[in-house]
Amino acid sequence: MKTLVVCAAAAVVLALIPIWVESPYALHIFILLFIAIALGESWNVIGGFAGQYSVGHSAWYGLGAYTAFVLLQRKGIAPWFGVWAAVALSVIIALVVGWITSALTPRSSCCSARGSRPGSASGRRWR
Repeated sequence: MKTLVVCAAAAVVLALIPIWVESPYALHIFILLFIAIALGESWNVIGGFAGQYSVGHSAWYGLGAYTAFVLLQRKGIAPWFGVWAAVALSVIIALVVGWITSALTPRSSCCSARGSRPGSASGRRWR
């Protein structure tokens, strides 16, 4: 319980950083820092705890960022609105790719990240 309170207090303090920081440069650095932390933690969950090799989360993140950028450059849509289209596109493509790769059998999964781990059956077969 004490750990939960400490984590909640830290989250509140971090959420209030934009109120205290007046420099746009420092705010930009904080934003980049927290984005890198979020991506690092997602890699920790997938690669560390689950033991899976996956670059999907980075691919969907990049696809969303690219979509928001293209909407800003070509259509003049502000990133605050373009991000919702970027999330929708990333989710749709992730569902399609996930549906295709989930239908793979262990024998054919050497072409996807699911069977390419060194300890997996298909990983041992291809050594």
